[in-house]
Amino acid sequence: MTFQQTDLAARLSTKRLDADLAAAAVQVGVSRGFWQIEEAAYPLLIVSFAASTQTHAPGRLTVRFDVTAYPDVAATGCAWDLLRGAQLAADRRPTGGRAAMTFRSDWENGNALYLPCDRIAIAGHPDWSTAHPHDLWSPDEGIAKYLRLVHTILTEADDAYHIDAA
Repeated sequence: MTFQQTDLAARLSTKRLDADLAAAAVQVGVSRGFWQIEEAAYPLLIVSFAASTQTHAPGRLTVRFDVTAYPDVAATGCAWDLLRGAQLAADRRPTGGRAAMTFRSDWENGNALYLPCDRIAIAGHPDWSTAHPHDLWSPDEGIAKYLRLVHTILTEADDAYHIDAA
């Protein structure tokens, strides 16, 4: 692939990501306080999520997403420490409910979320495409699907904080 092809692909991915972040499916979550877009600088997207005390998360949890080749290639995310600008330490990750499994640091060195919509996770779990078809990455739904799933997991004990498709 030449530089011009790579540059064009990056511009198209950036344009689509910007459009998806401005769309109702993402903005409804922002307006309800479910998540906040901290930074969007392709190929990285940093989002902070509201988190239930039931997940033993610190009130808000930040995820850094790599959205290279968006939306054709699934994003991958990792728990992120905004202040340090680095992966969130293992002892500061959620420990309750499904969040404990999702944000585990003992799998892939904590560099990916253990979810069927994550590019790294799905590559290592081909059976998830049939076991969890509703949670798989979808280029049509884009990042909104991933955000909704992370939000649901982080607030699973707080029914008032759930969001369905917008």
